[in-house]
Amino acid sequence: MNRNDKDLIQQTDRFFHYFGQQEKRAYQTQESVEAVRKLNEDSIQLVFGFRNFKRNLLILIINCKVQGFNFPLLVDHIAREAEYFMNSLQKFNNGIVEPVQDAIIHENVFWLRIMMEHSRFIASLLDQSERNLVVTARKFGDDFETLLNQARDVESMLYRKKPTYPIIGKMNKDSESKYN
Repeated sequence: MNRNDKDLIQQTDRFFHYFGQQEKRAYQTQESVEAVRKLNEDSIQLVFGFRNFKRNLLILIINCKVQGFNFPLLVDHIAREAEYFMNSLQKFNNGIVEPVQDAIIHENVFWLRIMMEHSRFIASLLDQSERNLVVTARKFGDDFETLLNQARDVESMLYRKKPTYPIIGKMNKDSESKYN
């Protein structure tokens, strides 16, 4: 961020501190359902604040109120990861289990998009004189985009339908074999 954005920098520093404290607490938490649920609830609240901070930052960036080197898509990307983490903890705490087929589809769609974006962010941040690395990162991004589109097609065809595991197995196999 720009050094003039002192309030935003201070908020960022506070989140860095709070997440460090939460990590320490996680290592010290007793292995009981109640203790883990409490840790999760507190983590949800912390991540909720962080997600809102990122969403507000995104609005400021889009409206040219903040300058710097934060790509709007990267800020959105981080907010989506936070949202995903919050939702995962809430489901865990509430004992919510999606049907296996739907859970697999959702996981694939979410993580393939995240990996596509990671690859593209890396490609844009590399020294462009490192041509082979740039090409490789772009290719990863393109490959993840292809897999993402295939996963979205499967999602469209099968969401909340009776289980059809063979196609899900193929989707997972395609995703795993590409990068193992």
